Amino acid sequence: MKHTLSVTVVLILIFLFTQLFGLYTVYRYVDVGIQDGQLTLIHEDTALGEQPRLENKDWSFIPLLLLILIGTALIFALIRFRLGGYWKYGFVLSVFLALAVALGVYIPFFYALTIAALLAYWKVFRPNPWIHNLTEVFIYPGITLILLPYLNIFSGIIMLLLIAVYDAIAVWKSKHMISLAKFQTSQRAFAGVFVPYTKSMMPRRKVAGAPKQGKTAILGGGDLAFPLLFGGVVYESLLLQGITPGIALLQSAIIAITSTVALTILLFTAEKGKFYPAMVFLSAGCLIGYGVLLVI
Repeated sequence: MKHTLSVTVVLILIFLFTQLFGLYTVYRYVDVGIQDGQLTLIHEDTALGEQPRLENKDWSFIPLLLLILIGTALIFALIRFRLGGYWKYGFVLSVFLALAVALGVYIPFFYALTIAALLAYWKVFRPNPWIHNLTEVFIYPGITLILLPYLNIFSGIIMLLLIAVYDAIAVWKSKHMISLAKFQTSQRAFAGVFVPYTKSMMPRRKVAGAPKQGKTAILGGGDLAFPLLFGGVVYESLLLQGITPGIALLQSAIIAITSTVALTILLFTAEKGKFYPAMVFLSAGCLIGYGVLLVI
């Protein structure tokens, strides 16, 4: 087992809760209408403005993957030119946007923007594990709502497969994903779940003569975002089949369960001190869940 039993259970529970809460947020957000005699999805305006309306979503995963590659290149450029401190400012903006979108589903936009700004500042500039992980639970539903209008089942499946391949290469071959995780942690601006083994609040900056920081367990942001995004896509596909929102929510929750099982298998079989491309396992879990849905 890669981590202690208690830390492993915490990681699994946070992942599962994020998936289920995220799907419930999608359920609260997405509506169904009729256009030209056919069912159509309605994506209401978010705290950030109007949502796009795409006719063809089959290849929309391409710009999404390009954005991931560009973002990765920009972070390495910051590291290369010793401008890593600027990562925090881009990170706090991203956190604010995602939080504002998610909170806007539950409360008026003005309050959502205000609370999102306060939480984003607290998360990045006054970090502690409780606020860090609490905001993570809201961040990924927000990201999901932003990206849902761009994807359908076909593009969602291709996205999962390509992300799994990319993650495997980035962890096992180039190992740049490991470097990114270490960089984000050192900057105290990590995108993902962060569970310390000790009561230490967050990792300290490396200072000569400083004591060695406590051990931590992490789960990358993409490992939470992509399964939830696919679950949201599946939920929307069920709505377009005429299934009622409540039943569609329950059925799409199968994706959350099977992806959680996949993560559990990974965490219990992983070896200490080694890094693993979680999306390889999570993508498999999502696709197995979708297969179960097709059968039933």
